[in-house]
Amino acid sequence: MNFGELDAGLNALDVVRISRAADGTPTALIVDGAPVEIGAVIVVRDEVGEVTSLTQGGETLEIVRYALDGSSQIAGFATKDSVDTPYLGWDDLRFPAQGINPAGATNAPTVDTSVVPGTLLFSGSAVNLIAGIAQMPHAWFAGSAIRPHLHWAKTTSAAGGVEWEWCYAIAGAGEVLPAYSAWLPATEGVPNSDTAGKHAISKFPELTMTDKKESTIIAWQVRRNPAAVADTYATNARFFEFDIHYQMSKFGTIPEFPT
Repeated sequence: MNFGELDAGLNALDVVRISRAADGTPTALIVDGAPVEIGAVIVVRDEVGEVTSLTQGGETLEIVRYALDGSSQIAGFATKDSVDTPYLGWDDLRFPAQGINPAGATNAPTVDTSVVPGTLLFSGSAVNLIAGIAQMPHAWFAGSAIRPHLHWAKTTSAAGGVEWEWCYAIAGAGEVLPAYSAWLPATEGVPNSDTAGKHAISKFPELTMTDKKESTIIAWQVRRNPAAVADTYATNARFFEFDIHYQMSKFGTIPEFPT
């Protein structure tokens, strides 16, 4: 992972050491043997965002995330002038239409082979369903909430709403997968504006992941429910991708299998 050159002359491929005062306070970064003046306390955090002793992996860190000021931070391990809040960056767990085998308890959506090949067409007269498994990455800020959503478009410019719903079951490593949740409807994120082909986003409720660790799995199902009162669009809705937004706080975990 290469974040490019920074103001301090440090890039993601440099070998970095931390210089500390006698009381253990970090005072400077040493890049390939030469000090880089930061002018502020450097606070390095462990995988759950807490302050560490700065000895993770020994004194040599191949990559240190840090901040020179409020505008030049890299989201993650270290912050300037803060011991309470790590910088966090959003990323996606992605399930694009072409990567989904539309398995489910009801009819699968139709695969478009002509207009936008590879996208999935969800009927306006029958329930169509897709399903899959997500695994929380090792870069995830463990225990933080996640935000599922989907990208889609209308196939015509006719008026009417589309009722997207999802359900889920969550299990950490060593846990028994529970029954699926109830079906939960989406709300509008980016409107479709009753315009054919306009890229719209529908958001499902934020999902609490308190006490869950990296490598937790989420079994999910997504459907269009034309029988719902809110579904008044009579024809096909085009599915592009189902995503789960999660926050990153690190490059990975020290244990291979976090528990």
